[in-house]
Amino acid sequence: MKPQLLSFTFLVTTMAAGGCHAETPVPFHEVDRPLVQRALNAYSGNGKIPAEQVARRVYPVVVHLPGQTCVGLNLKRGMAGGDISVCFDNKTGGMKSYYVNGQ
Repeated sequence: MKPQLLSFTFLVTTMAAGGCHAETPVPFHEVDRPLVQRALNAYSGNGKIPAEQVARRVYPVVVHLPGQTCVGLNLKRGMAGGDISVCFDNKTGGMKSYYVNGQ
């Protein structure tokens, strides 16, 4: 397995598991709000489900990596579905990857 894929797989697994304290959401910095909103929009199918409804089901975790920033949208306790991770390129702002835990 390539080192970048292995690192991304570890990141996604850690983000999807909620890190060490899955019951304690970590608030993100206000500067990351646009990326969180873009991740919520991607999760909602770009409007198929209202982003506000998605926001009530998940808590975002933002991880800054060299060259990219990833947003993990972890399901709150009792919610059905899969956690997702969306990564954005730091230079272009474009979406680099979209991963649904369990797929």
